[in-house]
Amino acid sequence: MKVLVFITSEEPMDEVLDLLLTQLTERQVAYQLLDVIDTSHDAQKQLYDIAVVPAIVVCLDDGTATEVWQNHLPTVDQVVVALGLNV
Repeated sequence: MKVLVFITSEEPMDEVLDLLLTQLTERQVAYQLLDVIDTSHDAQKQLYDIAVVPAIVVCLDDGTATEVWQNHLPTVDQVVVALGLNV
């Protein structure tokens, strides 16, 4: 499973998102940052129907989304549970 974090380089990093990423790093949860301005990420943006950033997607290795958060960010515990890890 993997965690995708959709952001935009046009705006500074949100404090809540920055804290979430720090907590994920502390828990050794790998994630991938995807800038929606970069057109090479358009297919993923469309696949997960990302309309608002920041957005967090937890997906299987084949790309199937298991959880998608937009408009509000999850807690680190919610991401960990979605990954099937121990809280």
